[in-house]
Amino acid sequence: MNKISLRLKILLSMISLVLISLILMATITIYHFKNENQRYHTQRLERKENKLLTHINLIIAENKDINTDIDRIELIERKIQELQVVHNLKIHIFKINGEYLSSSSPEKQNIKNLDDSILVKLNKKNFFIEELESYSFWKQANLRSYSYIKYEGQNLLILYLPYVEENTIFRTELEDLLVSYAQMYVFILLGAILFAFLVSRYITLSLKKIGLKLNKTVLSSNKPLIWNSNDEIGQLVIAYNTMVGKLEESTKQSLKNERENAWREMAKQVAHEIKNPLTPMRLQVQLLERNAHKFENEDERGRILDFAKGMLLQIDTLTRIASEFSSFAKMPNQQLKEIDFCDFAERFSKLHTHSSIKFQIKDDKLLTMIDEKQFSRVLNNIIKNAEQSIPEGVNSDIRMTVEREGEYIKTTISDNGIGIKREEEIKIFEPKFTTKTGGMGLGLGISKNIIESLGGKIDFESELNKGTIFYIFIPMTNQNIN
Repeated sequence: MNKISLRLKILLSMISLVLISLILMATITIYHFKNENQRYHTQRLERKENKLLTHINLIIAENKDINTDIDRIELIERKIQELQVVHNLKIHIFKINGEYLSSSSPEKQNIKNLDDSILVKLNKKNFFIEELESYSFWKQANLRSYSYIKYEGQNLLILYLPYVEENTIFRTELEDLLVSYAQMYVFILLGAILFAFLVSRYITLSLKKIGLKLNKTVLSSNKPLIWNSNDEIGQLVIAYNTMVGKLEESTKQSLKNERENAWREMAKQVAHEIKNPLTPMRLQVQLLERNAHKFENEDERGRILDFAKGMLLQIDTLTRIASEFSSFAKMPNQQLKEIDFCDFAERFSKLHTHSSIKFQIKDDKLLTMIDEKQFSRVLNNIIKNAEQSIPEGVNSDIRMTVEREGEYIKTTISDNGIGIKREEEIKIFEPKFTTKTGGMGLGLGISKNIIESLGGKIDFESELNKGTIFYIFIPMTNQNIN
């Protein structure tokens, strides 16, 4: 496992970057100086050679009494020492065929004839300069020049000039410049180390802060991080805050599901315990009611009949309560089939012709998979709640609209009732919650279970004393979507 810290990695990266840039700068500088040095000496040798050739042509022109090329060649041989002194150059001359002829150096030299390759180059260019392989930029320039000595356009001789010069000036300048670079980069390196230290400290402290927050993350009550810069760390903070939000939402949903499951278990038990004694109680009360005529006392017979009616009414109430609890405890056992929801809504509206509910179906055909009986129960429950929410003395305005929205069928039920208080909105789908004195608070919970089992969702919005709007979304079948 790599144990190098992020701070050290940043520091080493900055130092490496500075050192690499220093090496590159030095390499480029040396390369540039080498090219400049070579160009300088090449041009200098070329100037010297041109002056020498001009001088030779002037000597030939001054000796007008010489009429043959052989005499002109002999003249150049006699003047070669003088030309060396004037131009400060070692001069070697060869015949046109490359055979060595003469040299300005008095000492004996082992000079060979010219190679055929040189003669070929001269025939192409009439002049060229070559650099010897032993050339060392740091020590000296070592060049060779070859050209023709001409008279009236005719080649007389081949002029060969060796050129050897020390590179002291260029080497000194280059060394001074490299030393200046090194001194400058020392300060840059120190600045880079300080900068890298500050940046790495800034980044690692930020990451440590995020790490501490992550270690303290719990299933609830996590405060979001605040980061004022939209940089990479800012993106990390945004991702953390998003994760925290999703975690809290998931926790809330999990707790809600746990409460609903607990209520289902309790409802199942309550329904079982209530239903068991109700049937024999109803039979006993009905038997008492039938035998009431046996009592001769009119007053006693009346009290028995009143008691029997009251008991039967309470038994019916308990039976209804047990049925509601039993329905809530079980996930809807639906008999799904594909239907035209517009046709279903049309048939549903005809069951409410006696009421003041206004129906509107905006599409011709919307296919979906539902259990008509259970979905009718959902709509009836919401419409019943809407009717009960309208205060006395107020004309009801309940509307139901069916339309397509994306891949869903949207059913909207609105009313002009008293609305729902803000603090009660989060509890509206919870079991046992109700705002009515006669209700058990299971209707919307059961409706929500039915809708969600279809892959749909239910939502609402409410304004106090103005009314409530419920939105039901159920998915359409693929055939309808296509």
